[in-house]
Amino acid sequence: MSDLKVIFVGCNPSPHNTTVEPFVGTKSHKTIREWVATLGLLPAQCGYVNVTDEVTKKASEVKKKDVNVRDFNLGLLLKALEMNIGQPDATKVMMAKMQAAGRLEEAFTPMPKEEMEAHIEKLKSLPMPKVIALGKMAVWALGKIGMPCFELPHPSGLNRKVNDKEALQKTLADCKSWLYSTPEESTKGDENDQADSSKTP
Repeated sequence: MSDLKVIFVGCNPSPHNTTVEPFVGTKSHKTIREWVATLGLLPAQCGYVNVTDEVTKKASEVKKKDVNVRDFNLGLLLKALEMNIGQPDATKVMMAKMQAAGRLEEAFTPMPKEEMEAHIEKLKSLPMPKVIALGKMAVWALGKIGMPCFELPHPSGLNRKVNDKEALQKTLADCKSWLYSTPEESTKGDENDQADSSKTP
């Protein structure tokens, strides 16, 4: 399925990030690239966003109370648009604003709250890629906006779930099955995922 698009959602930037693209420059980036290959995906099929832009040494330092869920929702929807999921007529003015700003994530910065909310509603009408959450904070944030996802562990080398190779391979196999399932099949278990999202990361 070369037309399959997938967004990976991380927690927040690391001090080791070398670009604005999440994970680039970190040790986790190599792990994610290995997972992408295992899942049968090409790099061009994948996009990456973080729950928050706050830089911390450890993802565990990010607290739910400090997360701007609306900004995260907008970032996720803009990433879907950036990946050419669809550009209906309702978004032509919005696209012009993005093009003029030169960067999608900066295009909405000066907008009043009401205008931003209107654009979010337009973006919600777009078909979404499949979404993979990397860790509990990502699962929580996606649950807050009602976005179905598959949970993989955070790719940190310090994560015991990543270091349990046998369990990890099973999880990746389950994720691959989910990615290539029909829309009806892929919604199975979402209720459990969202129930788990209430837990503290």
